[in-house]
Amino acid sequence: MGFLLLPISFYQNYFLLVHQVAVNTIVDPGTPTTTMAFPILLANLTLLALVLLAVASGDNSTASGRILLNCGTSQQNVDDSRRTWDGDTVSKFAPSVEGVAATASYQDRSLPSKIPWMTARIFTSNYTYSFPVSPGRMFLRLYFYPVSYGKYAASDAYFSVTTTNLVLLKEFNASQTALSDAYFSAMSSAYLVREFSVNVSTGSLDLTFAPSAHRNGSYAFVNGVEIMPTPDLFTAADTRFVNGDNPAAFSLSPDTAFQTMYRLNVGGQAIFRQDDSGFYRSWEIDFPYLFGPSGVTFSKDSNLNIKYTPQVPDYTAPVAVYDTARSMGPNPQVNLNYNLTWILPVDAGFFYLLKFHFCEIKYPITLVNQRSFFIYINNQTAQKQMDVIDWSGGIGRTTYTDYVILTSGSGQVDMWVALHPDLSARPEYYDALLNGLEVFKLQNYGPNNLAGLNPPLPPERDANPPLLQKPDATPSRVSGGGKSKGAVIGVAVGGFAAFLIACFGICIIYRRRKKKITEDYGNHTLTLSSNHCRHFSLAEVQAATNSFDQSFLLGKGGFGNVYLGKIDNGTKVAIKRCNPMSKQGVHEFHTEIEMLSKFCHRHLVSLIGYCEAKSEMILVYDYMEHGTLREHLYNTRNPPLLWQQRLEICIGAARGLHYLHTDSEQGIIHRDVKTTNILLDGKLVAKKGVLEEIIDPRVKEDITPECFRKFAEIAEKCVADHSIDRPSMGDVLRNLEDALHLQDSASYNSSCAGGASSDHSHLSCGPFGMLILVYLQPELSSVSLEAEMQRVEEISQEVIGWLCASSFPFILAYMATG
Repeated sequence: MGFLLLPISFYQNYFLLVHQVAVNTIVDPGTPTTTMAFPILLANLTLLALVLLAVASGDNSTASGRILLNCGTSQQNVDDSRRTWDGDTVSKFAPSVEGVAATASYQDRSLPSKIPWMTARIFTSNYTYSFPVSPGRMFLRLYFYPVSYGKYAASDAYFSVTTTNLVLLKEFNASQTALSDAYFSAMSSAYLVREFSVNVSTGSLDLTFAPSAHRNGSYAFVNGVEIMPTPDLFTAADTRFVNGDNPAAFSLSPDTAFQTMYRLNVGGQAIFRQDDSGFYRSWEIDFPYLFGPSGVTFSKDSNLNIKYTPQVPDYTAPVAVYDTARSMGPNPQVNLNYNLTWILPVDAGFFYLLKFHFCEIKYPITLVNQRSFFIYINNQTAQKQMDVIDWSGGIGRTTYTDYVILTSGSGQVDMWVALHPDLSARPEYYDALLNGLEVFKLQNYGPNNLAGLNPPLPPERDANPPLLQKPDATPSRVSGGGKSKGAVIGVAVGGFAAFLIACFGICIIYRRRKKKITEDYGNHTLTLSSNHCRHFSLAEVQAATNSFDQSFLLGKGGFGNVYLGKIDNGTKVAIKRCNPMSKQGVHEFHTEIEMLSKFCHRHLVSLIGYCEAKSEMILVYDYMEHGTLREHLYNTRNPPLLWQQRLEICIGAARGLHYLHTDSEQGIIHRDVKTTNILLDGKLVAKKGVLEEIIDPRVKEDITPECFRKFAEIAEKCVADHSIDRPSMGDVLRNLEDALHLQDSASYNSSCAGGASSDHSHLSCGPFGMLILVYLQPELSSVSLEAEMQRVEEISQEVIGWLCASSFPFILAYMATG
């Protein structure tokens, strides 16, 4: 049983009527005695409360409270967070509902609930829902699950959504948006929620869905509509407009509409809607948006309680936002040489409101001028001498600051948010801190518009690349470009699924006109969508590799040789040439191309294209500049990877596997993640005692007990005897992120206590990852390592499918080239 959230007007009317009843009851001259007055008063108040409560809470679809509309169904259903949704087929909001009630073609594993995602209302012409509401500000959330609904293909759903005087979405394609999110987001999902805040001045909120008039066969759809009354969450007396280095006061019009772009729990875990402070907001992790060094994360001291203030009421943000934070780290010299930076893609041409949430949550930061820092937005100074203690009034007290900025350009642009120590007041610590960040788009008042363009798909490649110059005789392995400045690590390809994870595994889809390419070689025909994969001629491949010059050879494997190549005016690629003696035949080759060409995720190395001509079977992949992970672990002159680095790299790899497991219709099990350093008994159960002995001694002292304990727990679960006891890759990923959080927190605690602490912030590889876990001692000879790998592979052949899918966190991933 939960509390019913009622609009503020209910409580205002209730207390007004209570006052009237009390006056009429107590001072009524007809009342014989004061002893009779109180029971009458109590009875009246009770009856009044029941009447008002019945009016306000009859169901979720009321004129004065929250509305949850499940589109495409006639039933009332409860979602997994125990919220009740009304079907729109018999709803008073759509008394003559039009369109088609449809059911999704399949249920993606990423869906948080069947409700409201699995049913939809399809519109082939304009249709308006009319919601009776009380005037005031409210969240409007639109739920979209872009899959096929019967004969309606997801790619054809181009439409607009408008209120009476505001454009919310224009020529919107949810499928393209989801594809872009799957590429750019670390934790991609198959569904979308678009959240707006509107101030309704009348007694009705009208919502019109209109298919595109510019595309034949287009339609509109929606899975769910939510309306949540709120107080004013946006107006602050000290909001500043950032324009140059001298921000000026900025006043928001009361009728301004907003779209939520980002809501980040900085330094903490994701906060689900049911765990928000009353308004069912969703808070995501900030880690995927970090640029460069990630600093450290930490939680509040156990003896500290978070305190809200009259200026910052408890609905501003949940406690979980304020009781974790990210800072630059304990090393002042390192902190002075970098900015703690986030990059957030936004729509150009709009004003944006940025709300920074702060709370000092760890001793000894209790006094003014212990920590002071700059806030930069798009390389402009938004705030000097930001001192959280000064702004909030003390440790454990919440505060926030609001800034508005105007973006220029066209399409999507990157918004940069950065923090840096401000030494002008000579603070005790050279550091910066952030607990939470919200970014809202403001409506443009000329056309009353909030709609941006559909987000970009991964970039195109030149359809007719010129012939290439010969690459260097000795392949260079210098680090390439990208957002994260940490170690760049890659793996070569091998096996059927060719699962490739890399720090900079940019997934590139080659797009031309939407048509089918059919290649006919002998008795075998390969049919691919031309917007998924590029066909290289044999001449192009030969030019790229100097006719497979041995000086270009990167490695060898069971499939064949892997060569360095250069295409498109110097772009480096890895070219895998099939060995004619390989067991992989034409059918497997085609299957591999068709499967891999559909993957699009930043933690999977991309299949760029293929060549099949004159009995040659060749695959072209993104080139990983720093070679295989093994090259950074054994018999190497490379500096040892630190424990925090390894955890972050591992998290990136887990994200790639999680994508394979959950973001395709059938789910993909990799089945060829090589195992080389997991020690198993006869039942394939990992032993913790052995685990401690095989950790690389160069990082042993850096691992905190809390982090190692969490790491060992998830590792042990991954190799449980029974599959039902093993965690999903999503659970693995969350536990690895918890382990990293514990590592960061303990490191921060140690530094605050004056203990020795290695600073790893400048070595962070950010959210991009490879494949890494427990590292065998480097002193082991190459022969013993190979023997161990062979032994483990032999005993695990029968279970390699589930082992590679489920026990990834306990496996040192050794990816042989080829």
